[in-house]
Amino acid sequence: MVRGGSSTRNRGLYQPGNHLRAHWRGRLAEHLGNFTCELLHSHAADHMHDPLPLMALSSATAILDSALPERAPFPGLFEKLEALIGSLGHPGWHVGYIRWEMDLLTELGFGLDLTECAATGSAQDLVYVSPRTGRAVSAERWPTIS
Repeated sequence: MVRGGSSTRNRGLYQPGNHLRAHWRGRLAEHLGNFTCELLHSHAADHMHDPLPLMALSSATAILDSALPERAPFPGLFEKLEALIGSLGHPGWHVGYIRWEMDLLTELGFGLDLTECAATGSAQDLVYVSPRTGRAVSAERWPTIS
């Protein structure tokens, strides 16, 4: 709980993509307690002029909000998110975003193996991902529908 979090003074502080320093206070770990936060950096403001990096930042924070359990630490994933945010707007950031999503899937236990075809072992012409195994499948192995 954040006291005064929706006030006009603090409304801009608690936005997706903002980097905050948070301090939690509560009598016991099981209690609700409350947070006091300080803004370190507003990343969304850095990309207001460029819609694609802003959309990537919004997408990444929304995915994390829905995919991660509350109070579960993911320090490696946080570091990768920081690296992604730092790369937004620079050449090649699109590839970094895709790698970040793949790292998220791996952290959650749904890693993909895209190095070779699951059926043939070939590393050429990989065009599909098997939903059952999470492994790559080559175009020659996938049945065509006429």
